[in-house]
Amino acid sequence: MAVSVKKPERSPLIDKNVVIRHATETDRVRIEGSLPAFGLAGIEVRDYELTVAVEGSVIIGVAGLRRLGDARDTACVFVAEKRRNRGVGAAMVRHLIEYSPIDRVLVTTDLAKMFRSLGFAETPTDEESRRLLGIECGTNARRGAVLMAYEKR
Repeated sequence: MAVSVKKPERSPLIDKNVVIRHATETDRVRIEGSLPAFGLAGIEVRDYELTVAVEGSVIIGVAGLRRLGDARDTACVFVAEKRRNRGVGAAMVRHLIEYSPIDRVLVTTDLAKMFRSLGFAETPTDEESRRLLGIECGTNARRGAVLMAYEKR
């Protein structure tokens, strides 16, 4: 059964100069060089399907999906501090979900309210899954982080 894909709606909070798009190879090189500054050293950019938020020529946000074992997908989201709480992260996640050929996305997050607004729901899981997903986004040390799932229908 084919999944209908519609263009993600722009958040009213996002400035009209911000573009959400798939990452280019040039973006990937820039992102990889910035990971240690974001506290994400050790993540292999080549393993991710990446979406970026760009304002002019500046990448202000990055979100990614990666296959982890038995159809486990994880979304990692980073938005520049000065651009947070304006819908940029949500727009990137929405873009990934809409344009990815996957049926299920799992995320470990301490931003449950944002992910609920995107259609994610908290889900129980085994300790191994929590450990695996938590390491990917660095949330294993965050208090209040929960595992959430999004099911494409």
